[in-house]
Formats: sequence, structure tokens, C-alpha cells
Amino acid sequence: MTDRARRDRADLHCHTTCSDGGLTPAELVAAARAAGLETIAITDHDTLAGIPPARAAAGSAQAALEVVAGVELSCRAGGRELHLLGLYVDVECAALHALTDANRRARETRVEQLIERARRLRLGLTREQVERHAEGAPIGRPHVAAALVGAGVVGDAQEAFARFLGVGRPLYVPRPLPAVIDAIAAVHAAGGVAVVAHPGSSRVRDTLLNDLARSGLDGIEVRHPKHGRQRERILLEHCRRLGLLPSGGSDFHGPGRGDARLGDIRVPVAWAAALRRRAEHHRRRGRP
Repeated sequence: MTDRARRDRADLHCHTTCSDGGLTPAELVAAARAAGLETIAITDHDTLAGIPPARAAAGSAQAALEVVAGVELSCRAGGRELHLLGLYVDVECAALHALTDANRRARETRVEQLIERARRLRLGLTREQVERHAEGAPIGRPHVAAALVGAGVVGDAQEAFARFLGVGRPLYVPRPLPAVIDAIAAVHAAGGVAVVAHPGSSRVRDTLLNDLARSGLDGIEVRHPKHGRQRERILLEHCRRLGLLPSGGSDFHGPGRGDARLGDIRVPVAWAAALRRRAEHHRRRGRP
């Protein structure tokens, strides 16, 4: 095993069936162990439901596999959608739950509108089909895409977004989102650290990173499947320039989903430890 393999044993961006992932929390824990990881963060979209079962699955082995409580929040900044990771959060925080609940209700309303548009276009899409693909998770566009594939309207999810669900496409419906400053505040209220997710693939401008740093952002997701080595170097330089902490992970959604397998994109456990210390600092002070 190389020095880097021994050092890089954390994956701080993972999804489960509680949002749009393909593995249950328990299955994700088993996969993380098999991949030789020491730390994983459950970062489902707008829900904290996967964390207790993941920690239960880790059981007494929690010391060997740390399960970080996290969440990926949809918010708005600079007139566009932005994703924010909350890491080391308190899963019982009322302020954070209020924000995630509001985002899930907005998703529900959006899907109803998508289905109505699909009905007008005679695509043969029903609420029941979408819910079947969601399997009890909060429904969203990925489940609509899966339903369109299942109905034979498109060949795969990528085509579903390209033809129907992407911005400006026939089924696209914008949804109200909280301001990024409110999302950061909710993460801090939960005693966590706020990290901007995949800024490279989301094309987050330097000026926006500057604004986010002034608004209390704690870190930048430096390593991600859609970030090349050059992008990583640039983002690390932004961390140094702005006094932010680096983070990263595979953005794992399950076998055959997305650009990386669990553990393909790893970060040093020292990065995770620094983020944990920043969260502890927030909690001691009672505010960011």
C-alpha cells in the first residue's frame, strides 16, 4: 500500500437510498469497509434520515469506520442553484430540519408540476411510476428521469435530462430555494461546517467564492470526480487564499450511477479531522 493510500482513507460525499443513492445506509457502510475507508460522510440531498441507520450498521466498529453526519442542501446564490454540504452536523437540530423539510416540500410541488406537464405532452408518466423509482425517498428529478426511462420515453437518465428535464427543456420547472446565507446559517446552527459542493462542475466563479467566504463558508470541495488535477490545485489555492478548509469525496450514488465508485475519490483523514475541529470550534462558541 502506498503512503497516499494509507493517508487518504476518507470519503466525505456519499448518498444512500434515503435520497437518490442506490445503496441503503447499511449497504453503504459495508461497501465503505470493503473499500478500506476509515471515514465516510452520509450527505443525502435535503434529508438526514440515512445517518442513524448508517451509524447503527457501523455499530461497535464506529471507531474503525467513522460515519460523519452530513447533508447536501440545495440553495441559491448569484441567481443560480448551488449545492452546499453540511458536515459534522447535529441530526436533531430544528433549524436544519426546518430547511430540509422546506426543500423537500418544494421538490414535491415541483414533481407534481413536472407530471402535469408530462400529461399535457402525452408522455404517459404518472405519480405512481415516479414514487416506485423513489422507493420511499424524497422524490426529485432523478426519479422522474428513471420513470421516463422505465416508460420507454427515453433510453437513459442522461437523455431524459437532455430532452425533457434540463433547464429550458419541456418539463423543466424551477423551484424556490433558500438563499445560500440561510443554508450556511442552518448548518452552523447544527454545529456543522458548510462546504461548497463540486464548485468546478457547478462553475462557481471566483467572485462567488469570495462572497461565500465572507458569508461564513468553512470549506471547498476540492476533490470530486468531475475535478481534474489542475482544478484541484486551483481550488486548493482558493482555500489558502480565503482561509477555507479542503474537503472532497466520490459523490457516490451507487453501483453504475455517477462518475465514481465508493472510495475512488479519497481525501486525507487529516482533512476530515480539520473539518471536525472547525465544527467543534463552532459548537464551543455557539456560533460561527
